[in-house]
Amino acid sequence: AATLPLTADKANYTAGDTAQISFNGSANASAYIYIEKAGKIIKSQRVDTKAGTNTYKIALTKDMAPNVYVHLTLIQPHMQTANSLPIRLYGVIPLLVDNPETKLSPVITSADRMEPNKTAKFTVSEASGKPMTYTLAVVDEGLLGLTNFHAPDLRSEFNKKEASELQNWDLYKYVINAYSGKLETMLAIGGSEDIID
Repeated sequence: AATLPLTADKANYTAGDTAQISFNGSANASAYIYIEKAGKIIKSQRVDTKAGTNTYKIALTKDMAPNVYVHLTLIQPHMQTANSLPIRLYGVIPLLVDNPETKLSPVITSADRMEPNKTAKFTVSEASGKPMTYTLAVVDEGLLGLTNFHAPDLRSEFNKKEASELQNWDLYKYVINAYSGKLETMLAIGGSEDIID
């Protein structure tokens, strides 16, 4: 019941984009928003919310790649009766951020045909002149077909989604809580066997 669903406007972002996080809020409530990267809070902000859908915008930088987490805590006014939700609601959502500057485009120049026992010459460069480290392997195409070998996508491997390392817990609902339901509508079922005729 204390979970607050968060929705992002896109599945993937590029550094420089602005992400929009949407969530349902209530009037006169406060949203505490934390941006986490590798277990560290890189930004925190308090926002007053309105009834209905609220939107929070985040400017994404290249330092946020490959992903950051948005933690949001919504605190409703005490003893409010507008809804029966807990005073404290919590939600978290990851934002996948791509940094195009980390992408390398190797260019290999070689002869169209190579012959056994002869020297082969290669020229390796990066399309935009970025520095890079590379490994060059010359393998017979038939061998690659036998083993169904495919070159790994190293960029995807090094830019995998990172786990959230932020640990938090609290006793909020046990210390500051309120009941907004109506007790007279509660029904007790059972116990009729104790009635004496």
